[in-house]
Order: sequence, then structure tokens, then C-alpha cells
Amino acid sequence: MSRPSPLPLIIHEPRTFWARQLRARSATWPVHCHETRSLDDLLSLLPNQPFGLLVIDSGNNPASALEHLAAASLHLKNWLILFIVSHDDPQLATLARTLGASHVVASPIPPPVVASLLHRWLKLSLTRRDRSGWVGQPNPSADAWLDELLPSPLQPTT
Repeated sequence: MSRPSPLPLIIHEPRTFWARQLRARSATWPVHCHETRSLDDLLSLLPNQPFGLLVIDSGNNPASALEHLAAASLHLKNWLILFIVSHDDPQLATLARTLGASHVVASPIPPPVVASLLHRWLKLSLTRRDRSGWVGQPNPSADAWLDELLPSPLQPTT
């Protein structure tokens, strides 16, 4: 059985706590882990990624994290987004869900619990991607054999 093509797993946080925890736990999963700290870095990873997983840790600045969530979720219609807040705040959780978070959890939360949730989401995302017709990123060299059979549009045919 072939291994599914990887999905992006983006960990957006002010420090490296979740990146260290999740990279180790997801090493055997079909994902490409990316770490981002700024909104520009986060947005640069999003184009042409129809499915994936995003973890946003609000750290000590939930207002900024909510802005990043709002900006990113405009591009992430099929993504599953976990928003981690520093304390249990029902209003903040509701606002995060309104802005696009799939689920909101409050710290402290054990890393194995977060990894388990992401692993379940990964399976769901892969199923959704496969059912929608996506099979991963296009491979331009996959159709090279076809180029040999078809005449170049720049050359006249005889």
C-alpha cells in the first residue's frame, strides 16, 4: 500500500514549545511540519495548499493571534485549525471559532493530547482530500511522456 502524499502541518506560535513537541510526535505521519512566528511567514505557506492542519498558540497575546487566525482562515477553507489559548476564556473561544478555528483548547494541555487530536484530524483531512479529487501537489514531470507525443505549439505541424 502506498503512503499518502504529505499534508502541511503549520505550527504558528511565539515560542518553540509546540513545534518541538509536535515535530517529534508527528515524525512518522504523512505531514510536512512548518514553524512560523509572524503573519507574513504564515501567509507565505498557505497558497496552493487546499488541505492541511494549523496550530495557533496565542501565547500572551491573544489579540494578535486572533488577527493571524482571521487572516489565515480566509485562505484555509478545508483546513482544520487548532487554537490554543493561555487560559480558559469562553468569550475568546467563541471569537476564535467565529474567526475560523475548528477547535479551541486552553493551556496547560498535555502535548500527547494535542498530538492525538492532530493525528485524528490528519486522517480526516486525508480522507477529505482524497474524496475531493486532490492527490497532493502537482508534479510537472509526471506528464513528460505526453510532451514527447504532442507537437510543440510553437512549431508548425506538417
